[in-house]
Amino acid sequence: MLSKPLPKPSQHSLHGVLFYCIITSYTSQTKSKTNTELNSAMRKVIVKPKSSKAKNRFANSMEGNPVCIVEQDTGIVEQDTGGELFLASENRKYFFWVSTRTGSNRFGDKADMHWEIIGEAE
Repeated sequence: MLSKPLPKPSQHSLHGVLFYCIITSYTSQTKSKTNTELNSAMRKVIVKPKSSKAKNRFANSMEGNPVCIVEQDTGIVEQDTGGELFLASENRKYFFWVSTRTGSNRFGDKADMHWEIIGEAE
C-alpha cells in the first residue's frame, strides 16, 4: 500500500491524469476488498488447555477465553500425521500451534500435549 498520498497530476499530462485515476481507484477497491475478506474468512475454534503450562497461558494471556482465531491451517493429512492449526487468542495476546490429529506433528510428538480443540466457534 502507498504510505503517502499521490501527488496531483499536472494539467498538461494526460498520462499523469490517467495514472492517478487508475491508482486511486485500485487503492480504494483493494482496501475495501481486503477488509471484507478478513471479516468473512475468519475461522474460530474453541480450545481446552490440557497441561499446567497451557492452563497458565489460558488464565493469564488468554484471560480465560477459549475462543481462538485460526491464523494458518496446514491441512496436511498423511498416514501418521495430521494437520496443524496456528491459533491466536481472541484478544491477540497469545499465539500457538495445535495438532489436530493423533500421530506425529512437526515437532515429533505423538499428540498435542498442551491443547485440545473442542470444536468450531459461532
